[in-house]
Amino acid sequence: MRKTALLASFCLSVTLFSQVGINTTTPNASLDVVGKPANPAFYDGIIAPRITGNQLSAKNYTPSQKGAIVYVTSAANNPTVQTKNVKEEGYYYFDGSIWLRFSSGLDSTTYSGSGTYGKIREGSGSVLDDDYTIILKGNITLPSPGGSNTNRILVLCTANSGGKLISSSSGSQIYLPLHGPVPSTTVNPNTNKCLTFHSKGNYWYVTSSY
Repeated sequence: MRKTALLASFCLSVTLFSQVGINTTTPNASLDVVGKPANPAFYDGIIAPRITGNQLSAKNYTPSQKGAIVYVTSAANNPTVQTKNVKEEGYYYFDGSIWLRFSSGLDSTTYSGSGTYGKIREGSGSVLDDDYTIILKGNITLPSPGGSNTNRILVLCTANSGGKLISSSSGSQIYLPLHGPVPSTTVNPNTNKCLTFHSKGNYWYVTSSY
């Protein structure tokens, strides 16, 4: 009888209060979590579900899960269409069709997500399928120049510091006209410089520098 009463009381409280508070009796949003910053023994924060890239690839999310957040502990070895951008550890969110990494402007070894035509993505890591212009904040790897990338044009620019390497994904696939007829595996643009890459199927050609 007591268990029944407790259950009824819990259900009634959920019905009456549309907002939930943790460490507070007066929540100001759907979920209001109040920390204890003055208590060094209390670890403030919210931990999202931790999952590997492979485990995430085994799941098929739908638009109903749009906005979901997870923390990926390792890259997806065999990514699906939804997890093609899950290439390293970090927080990711589901935009209704694919998983995108949260921006990390201070992290020079990661990229901030997917770009679209007419927009500029800042980051590093690897060039994504819908990238056109990237402001480098770290080293980056070009995709294969063949297949769907044939005739593709990319613009890669350094931020306020040089030393960022642009590498080919396999072997010597970058042609630098000013460096002679021998292809290279890497290119190191100067500070505040942009390079335009044009794929001809077998190689990436640097067609302009400005």
